[in-house]
Amino acid sequence: MTLVAVNNKKAYRDLAVITGASSGIGEAFAKKLAAKRYNIILISNDKEGLSRVAKDITATSDVSVEILCADLSNEEKVDEIASKLKKKDVSLLINNAGIGIGSKFYLADEKLIHTAMSLHMLAPVKFMRAVVPNMLAANKGSIINVASAAAFSRNKKNCVVYNSTKIFLVTFSESLQKEIDACKKNVKVQALCPGFTRTNFHKITKEGERNFSKIPNFMWMEPDVVVDKSLSALKKRKVLYVPGTINKLTVFMFKNRLFAWIPNDIMEYEP
Repeated sequence: MTLVAVNNKKAYRDLAVITGASSGIGEAFAKKLAAKRYNIILISNDKEGLSRVAKDITATSDVSVEILCADLSNEEKVDEIASKLKKKDVSLLINNAGIGIGSKFYLADEKLIHTAMSLHMLAPVKFMRAVVPNMLAANKGSIINVASAAAFSRNKKNCVVYNSTKIFLVTFSESLQKEIDACKKNVKVQALCPGFTRTNFHKITKEGERNFSKIPNFMWMEPDVVVDKSLSALKKRKVLYVPGTINKLTVFMFKNRLFAWIPNDIMEYEP
């Protein structure tokens, strides 16, 4: 793990910590929050991407940016970061790091399964455990766990690990919010469930190139739009949030098994 301080200005501002921050939704969150004058900690295993995002932010915003380059599938590295976060007053934690698996469970590489479970479950839980006590003590703070509309699908033959780990994030977020509410504390938790979003995630996975050319344009959202909607919903204390009308309809159909009649070759393209 490497830590690089890009800018040390304005240490008194609110602090946002974002995983998977080198591109896509994570990058969009970083730039939106910097514009809102948050100091930022960016976390990813892509050092070049982190440096680019940090430079973009500091070129336009008078905020502090730190980058942590680390593999969040490595539990030791996750523990190191969690220890650092315990010592900071984190205002907003965004668990966005993720990976797709485009093969059947019994054929998938075991290391890839471990990576997905670590990124979607273990690392978010450890980071939440690191920051929640300070948030409760301060009686303020927020957490956004980036899950997926696909978390609600039970008809997908090649995304068992992905969908199952994402529904864990949804359930954990909802349960944690109830626990916090019982403490009568002003700490907000959101499970963000986007659908098809124009990011590198829908271009490449560890399994290689994926073909999403059959997905019509109206089903796609831009990362900036997803982030704007998420932050707006957070203010309204929406714990489970699905951005976009098409995605809301998709989740409704997933929940009610209304996709059961669609052939599996078409279901290959669900978010």
